[in-house]
Parts: sequence; structure tokens; C-alpha cells
Amino acid sequence: MTSTQLVAVTNPTTMNPKLVELGRLASQRNELAIAAQRDSDDHVTEAGKYLAAAKALVRETSGLTWPQYLESCCSKIGRRRADELIMVAEGRTTLIQLRASKAESVRKSRELSKRTISNKDCRPPQWLSNVRLDAAMATVSELDYGEQELLFEALEIIPPRGLTPIAQECLPNLAQRTAAAHSALL
Repeated sequence: MTSTQLVAVTNPTTMNPKLVELGRLASQRNELAIAAQRDSDDHVTEAGKYLAAAKALVRETSGLTWPQYLESCCSKIGRRRADELIMVAEGRTTLIQLRASKAESVRKSRELSKRTISNKDCRPPQWLSNVRLDAAMATVSELDYGEQELLFEALEIIPPRGLTPIAQECLPNLAQRTAAAHSALL
């Protein structure tokens, strides 16, 4: 393609009008997205400022706690999210750092959910047969998410052979907690 042909193809006045219109619309939407992101960031900062002011007033209010205030006045904002918004407003973190942290948390959670006991690779641990179900369930609220998954799967699965390495890492702590709860019930 010669330089004259290239100019003719890339010149908006000689280009297919539909292509020109699509490019204009895409550029327009991109600008709107950038503006909306800027507005969104501003809203996050403002929400954090309001929450920081509210938190200061809650501290001065007898008989009212921060979680109670959030539940009654900001029921769609949890305590963790409120603290994140305040941190952004006070400049202790940025939205970019907050988003990166959340992405890392989601990545770890997904990785953990992939680590499950396989039906063909494991069998219930010896201690499980000695633990009553109600004793095990009494300790479930104390367990982290991964340990809860392992417990529920171990209670439901009767696999033919030993534990996976991942289960071997997690189950000793789970066994101690469940055995302690079982002993307390006896």
C-alpha cells in the first residue's frame, strides 16, 4: 500500500461513514466512562468523609456503638466497607490500593475453593469417627472458611484412600478444635 492509498484509507472524510460514526460513538462512550470513574471516585471520598464525621459523633454519643449506627442508618454499608471508605477519605489508602487488595483477596478465596478434598484421594480422618456430629457442628462457627469446607466434605464423603496434602495441612488444627469440643460435651 502506497502512502497516498494509506492517507485515503485513514482519512475520515474518505472513510466509510459508518466506520467514522462508530469511532465517534466509541470515543464519546470512553470519555463518559472516564468521567463516570472520576465521579465514582469522588463519591467514594465524599462517603468516607461523611462516615468519618458520623464515627466521631458516635464516639461522643452515649449508648450508641459504631456497628449499631451503621446497622440502623447505613444498613447497606458494612463495618469493613465503612472503614475502607474512611481510610480513603483520610488519605490512609487509595482506591487503587483498595481495589488491588480486594482483587488479591478474591484471588486467594478462589484458590482456596479449588483446594477441596477429592473423593478418590482421601478418607475421613481417624478422629472423625469418634466425634459426634453435634460436637463438630458446635465448633464450626470458630473455624475459618477452608476448615469449614474440609469438615463438611469429610462428614459427607467416605473416600477409599488417605488425605490429600492440602487436607493434611488443614485437618490437624480442625481435629484439635473438634476433639476439644467433643471432650467438653462428655
